[in-house]
Amino acid sequence: SKAGNLFLWGSNEAGQCALPPQKPTEVTTPRRVIELCHTAICFVACGVVHAIALDEAGRAYSWGKSRNGQLGRCGLEQAALERPRQTAKLEEEPDDASE
Repeated sequence: SKAGNLFLWGSNEAGQCALPPQKPTEVTTPRRVIELCHTAICFVACGVVHAIALDEAGRAYSWGKSRNGQLGRCGLEQAALERPRQTAKLEEEPDDASE
């Protein structure tokens, strides 16, 4: 939303709607992601079984199922996260990276 609130709906088989997996399996109306209600979200990317959101401060949050490291969490390649968790801090490229 314009205020930075995040709403999700659709399949929730792997927790990709930020709810416990398969409870419900299908979210038919937009549901606000309560865990991020104090965070202004400016970008979101949704995969088949995972989602990643970026807030205004540049922090990334991920949830759902990570088959091949999509959640950005080492050691959790096959784990499912039903709630958004902050990923490792994203580092900016140095200005002279092209040299």
